[in-house]
Amino acid sequence: MPAISYSDIWTPFFIIVAIAFLIFGGFRGRAFVFCTTLALALSNAAVDPLKHAIERPRPKQVQTVRMIELEKTRPKILSIFKRPIIRVSTEAERARSGASFPSGHTNNNTVIA
Repeated sequence: MPAISYSDIWTPFFIIVAIAFLIFGGFRGRAFVFCTTLALALSNAAVDPLKHAIERPRPKQVQTVRMIELEKTRPKILSIFKRPIIRVSTEAERARSGASFPSGHTNNNTVIA
């Protein structure tokens, strides 16, 4: 699951597919890329203010949770072939992290399970 939810791994593939749609997709391909980009931009513009207004704590800020971290590699896609690091959240992490909305997925390559 960490490999699927860590978007930095898949960004190069999305860019390649978008370029292919722009070049070979004709009007429908370009319209798809435009609408997808617009939808992502609008959803981020709507969700970010909500995240800061609600300030829901991350699960690791409230309780001890099991965390699965991918190993840092270059290129990032190689991290899916490495063994993940499984650990338990610490007391020190409760004060360090920001709020989460609505999931427990963090901004780095950690997934809370």
